[in-house]
Amino acid sequence: MRDRMQALWDDVVPLGGACPQADPAAVKRRVNAALNAVPSERRTYMRQKIRFAAAAAAVVGLLAGTALAAAGQWNVLDFYFEGDNTPADDYVNHETYSVSDDNYTLSVTSSVADTRSAYLLVTVEAKTDEARAALMADDFENISTFDLYTLSGDTANPEAALCGFGYGEDELLRTDSSRSYGMSTHEMGPAYALRLRAGFMEDGLYVDIPLTSVEPLSLEINADGTSFGTTNNVKGGASLTLASISLSPLSLHMEYSYPAGGGEAEPLLLFRKTDGTLLSWGQVVGASGGMFATGSESSGYSVPVRALCEGLGVECIWDNEAQTAAMTYRGVPLF
Repeated sequence: MRDRMQALWDDVVPLGGACPQADPAAVKRRVNAALNAVPSERRTYMRQKIRFAAAAAAVVGLLAGTALAAAGQWNVLDFYFEGDNTPADDYVNHETYSVSDDNYTLSVTSSVADTRSAYLLVTVEAKTDEARAALMADDFENISTFDLYTLSGDTANPEAALCGFGYGEDELLRTDSSRSYGMSTHEMGPAYALRLRAGFMEDGLYVDIPLTSVEPLSLEINADGTSFGTTNNVKGGASLTLASISLSPLSLHMEYSYPAGGGEAEPLLLFRKTDGTLLSWGQVVGASGGMFATGSESSGYSVPVRALCEGLGVECIWDNEAQTAAMTYRGVPLF
């Protein structure tokens, strides 16, 4: 191929000279970047930093991350959440699970999960100079760098199912011979463990991570309201029925429906912080959540206040004359 390209170059370029050649590594990087950029052309677990479910933890103030320099101990909560994560530390499995070959050691240093989502902190350590060079190369991350499976059924003969996931590196944790990644998977279904496989390691090697799931709180809502815009329906405002919400320290899952033909719709949620301020879903999740809040005053849901409070364990006192409700949760006034 190289000689044929040079011959063609000599025919069409009067001054001749060496024919420019493609850099295989650069081509590979561009292909991976293109696949990552177009959802319809990528495997769902290619390199991406997924936060849309993780941000729900910040909503309830249970999961968050302390600053690396101040904490001195970095775990999976620090990668995905901001603030004080100590209330959720009991949910985290801090045991390290590792596998090695002659070139690399793959380790999961901390993990946490509920019945729908799981989060891992993963470290890859190079053991040789050649492996170190490959690990630090720009094209180290690609479609085959990691595979993640759910394990269910019989523990002696597990059923392993490839699952969709996203990951991203925390460069603050990079050393001369290692790189660390946050990894998340959602909608994983019943599983007692996750299996992590690295394409750069020998065949047959993997890390199994046991799961102890945090049980979510599920509430029936059955409220009608208006939606807000999405990438497929920027204006929003479509009628929408929110059937139920399932909330854990790790994720927020909603069951909802909207009329066919009206364009994609998503619920508009507002979250009250302990200081009384309100945040939209877009403010909580950020742009990476893929949702856009309209801020419309007419948006929202009509929910029976007393039933909602009872489901959440909130004390509710109704003032019929003033037509207002006073709500208290764990001694903290909400309204």
